[in-house]
Amino acid sequence: MINMPTLIVEDDPALMKALSSKLSAAGFTNLFEAPDGVAALGYLKLNTPKILILDLGLPVVAGKEVLEALYKDKEIKSKPKIYIITNDQDANLDSLGDIPKDNITVIYKWKTELDEIVKLITSESPED
Repeated sequence: MINMPTLIVEDDPALMKALSSKLSAAGFTNLFEAPDGVAALGYLKLNTPKILILDLGLPVVAGKEVLEALYKDKEIKSKPKIYIITNDQDANLDSLGDIPKDNITVIYKWKTELDEIVKLITSESPED
């Protein structure tokens, strides 16, 4: 069982549901969902997840803006392990600017199966 608070930020309801279901089946017990960057920022100001799974292509407040707030907003205390999920072939750690990159992994939706994404996240998460 993996009881690490995990925030999934994804605007595609089908992908959100599939990712949550697969992580639950893999033993994650403390999952939270945010459908956009605004909801993610609200959650991050009140909670401290250990894992953040973040879509870069979010409406209203983009994923990169969420990352910037994570490191600049003094109200946000959490500095989770971050998995960026993106369809953007040009997205990479360098494209994130001056955001600290030591705890960020970029995963490309277009070339990585959902089961592989879950396996990667699970393999890097200690069990309780």
